[in-house]
Amino acid sequence: MRLIMENGASAHTIWTKAANLFLDNKASRAMTLEAKFRALTQGDLPVFEFAQRLKDLADGLADLEQPVNDSTLLLALLRGVNDPLRGMASILKTKTPLPSFLEA
Repeated sequence: MRLIMENGASAHTIWTKAANLFLDNKASRAMTLEAKFRALTQGDLPVFEFAQRLKDLADGLADLEQPVNDSTLLLALLRGVNDPLRGMASILKTKTPLPSFLEA
């Protein structure tokens, strides 16, 4: 609060300063989320939880004005699944058109 408060400042001025503090690191947050999105693999997660984490990261990127389209989300899912699901991922990659993320 001490960073943004000043004597005689209007509520709008204080609000703008507070908003700017949070928005100034928008690019940094987007790069961090993008790196997490690209590096995420299923690991020990159930496939549904893996898909949900990918979707959460994509939603976070969209909030930062860096939207992830459905086909990129689908390809990230197929790329990151564990060996038991690789066969299914290979089949889905050959579909024309590609299924949606939700269908996969």
